[in-house]
Amino acid sequence: MSIFHNITISNTQLGDVPYIFELENKNFIDNNVYTIDQLKKMFNSRDYKMFSMFNGKELCGYSILHITDKIDLEKICIDKKYQRHGLGTLLLNKIFDKYKNKKVILEVNKKNINAINFYKKNNFKQISIRKNYYANNQDAIILER
Repeated sequence: MSIFHNITISNTQLGDVPYIFELENKNFIDNNVYTIDQLKKMFNSRDYKMFSMFNGKELCGYSILHITDKIDLEKICIDKKYQRHGLGTLLLNKIFDKYKNKKVILEVNKKNINAINFYKKNNFKQISIRKNYYANNQDAIILER
């Protein structure tokens, strides 16, 4: 029996923000968690774009983008129970389709091997390293596509 019922990706609605906050806290255990107020500010800002992914009526993922002359992928999250089923790639493809003519850039903790492999599988290339970017002096790898 499939865990997928009807996967949809849409522009985030204000009513999605509390569910994004819940998923944020469920899936990110470090201090890299946005507050509900930060999420609302990003939702209301013209400089940010958020996408929500649903399995039926259940929020199963989201992305947060900072839009400038390029796309800064601030966050992409797929609920742990939905990971490793291609949904992260589906969400990235939505971003790539929407912003065909812009570069997408992101940073990821050098120790987050699963995320690095996911991004490389989706054709991101390492362009730089930011030393001591994260807590405990951990480096960030900068990736671009």
